[in-house]
Amino acid sequence: SGAPAPLRGFALACRRRLRATACAPPLCTGPQNVPQSEPWNRPGSRNPLSPEIRTIRSAGRAGNVREAIDRFRQMRLGGSPTLDTVAYNTALEACKKCRDREGAIRLFDEMGARGVRKIAITYNILLKVHACADDVRAAKDMMKQMRMAGFAPASAAFDSMLLSCLRTARYADMWQIWQEMDAVNVSPGTHAVTYLLRAARRFDDEVEACKMLSVLDRPDVDVCEDLVIYNTALDACMHHRDSDRLAWVVLKFRSDGLAWRPTSRTYGLLIKACAILGRVRDAEKFWELMREAGVWPDGTALGCMIHAYVHGRLVEEGYALFQEWKERVKCDTVVFSTLLRGFAEMSDADRALALYADMISQRVPMNHSAYSSLITACAQSGMTTHAHVLLKDMVEHGLRPAMPVYTAIIGGLRMREDLPAAIDTLVQMAARGFVCNCSVYSSLLDFCIQHDQWKSADTVLREMAQQSDAHTSAAITSNVERWSKRGELDRAIALFYTALGGSPAVRKACMDGGVASCLLGACVQSGALQRALEIFDDLVAWPGLNPPDARSCEALLCGLVDHGDLRGALRVAESIVAPEGPESLDAAHQPHALCRLLSTLQHKGLVEGAGPLGESLALAKAAMEAR
Repeated sequence: SGAPAPLRGFALACRRRLRATACAPPLCTGPQNVPQSEPWNRPGSRNPLSPEIRTIRSAGRAGNVREAIDRFRQMRLGGSPTLDTVAYNTALEACKKCRDREGAIRLFDEMGARGVRKIAITYNILLKVHACADDVRAAKDMMKQMRMAGFAPASAAFDSMLLSCLRTARYADMWQIWQEMDAVNVSPGTHAVTYLLRAARRFDDEVEACKMLSVLDRPDVDVCEDLVIYNTALDACMHHRDSDRLAWVVLKFRSDGLAWRPTSRTYGLLIKACAILGRVRDAEKFWELMREAGVWPDGTALGCMIHAYVHGRLVEEGYALFQEWKERVKCDTVVFSTLLRGFAEMSDADRALALYADMISQRVPMNHSAYSSLITACAQSGMTTHAHVLLKDMVEHGLRPAMPVYTAIIGGLRMREDLPAAIDTLVQMAARGFVCNCSVYSSLLDFCIQHDQWKSADTVLREMAQQSDAHTSAAITSNVERWSKRGELDRAIALFYTALGGSPAVRKACMDGGVASCLLGACVQSGALQRALEIFDDLVAWPGLNPPDARSCEALLCGLVDHGDLRGALRVAESIVAPEGPESLDAAHQPHALCRLLSTLQHKGLVEGAGPLGESLALAKAAMEAR
């Protein structure tokens, strides 16, 4: 560990070469072994390259494929004795370098027609040609031919196929190619690992991305071997929020035992990773380590450190770091928007506006996140006038405000008790196609009820009905429950009848959402049985409404029986017992209330006076007991 960095790098390269040699593929996977190299490429042999072949190779390396092919044709027409595998491979290499796929295919077919022996290099060159042309299917076909001929594809060929899939966004094919590498025992190189991790970063399918990230678990993959691999692994794990692997990659960082020098981007990624893992103090350690290593932080690294502070709710420390470095590092929009988000969480509009003034003076462009955070900070601080001005400026710059922006403004107006402006903002938000959440509707309805502004409540209910029945039901239910628990049944009942007088969607939501059950239960708990019975009669007689559900009927029936109001209990029981007979009773109706009513009638000797209903109750009890 105390060796100089170049020596450590050389030792690491030797270990990798030994590992690759130990995992080398078998020489032949076909019926017969074929030499992997020509005799003159073996150690101790002389290189018999003729001047013509050297000329072809020089032209190909210079990118002059036409000259290389012309030289090759002259050799073929002149009957050169050196027109063999080496000559064809040299011409194929020139075609590959110049991306002449058609010429390479013609030369490959000509080798078979002339009986020139094809070796592993021949197949690998043509496989790379197809991969460079982003024809993965042709590359796979060439790989099959190569294996049938008894050769194993080289690691560089697999790298070319993986890169082709990465360029064409065929991420699923990359995992298949990786599995093919395992099948032929080809050890993955740094390029293959980097390409697969980049694909995992771009892949939206979490399951497939997790498969690709599993390469980090392999013993033959050293994440600290290469700078690009390490940075890509950090980025991919953070993107998919793979906390376990992210923590492992951060732990593998060894600043004194690396064969490469960490850059500002590396430290920035490490700091951001610590922020995601909730380790703000570890992020500070990496910041100090970067400064001790003599790496000058750029705007990205500074933004990552400020993000770590804001993410850890240490906005003051993040702002202090910004003040220290803003004159030495060019701060971009991301840095400012991160601080604005922190001030928005603190509801500190004054410093948010001061930071906004700095952005204007430094000509830093505003983005969607910066506007949203600034508007939220102003709205939560009650500075709704500034929030509206910023909202207008945001729209003029071509940015579409999101729902949280409108929600924050409505909350600020609600705090200032400016109900007309809040409702106007709600209407604007609905016109832009946003569906407000239930809490905003509940807050506005609550304000309307408190101040007896029933016309405004009707407007809110209409907007709710146009957005979502579920939101309508939830908002009304929450307000009915709130007023019922406070013992203010008058407000709860007034809100309920206001909703029933609204649109059909609102009426349907009230019944389907259990609002009637909530109100009837509140009346029963408060002992207001007569009011509950009146509401029950209105619901039964209301045109276009379904009858109250089983839970409402049972709560009311039990309350009436307990308080001795048998006449009212019988009226409720008539709606529970189905007119088709007791056998058609819904299973959702609980038998306890009916049995208690029947027992009470029998105890008082009033079963016969109940008429047909008494007989139906007896039959219903028998049917339920039989179940």
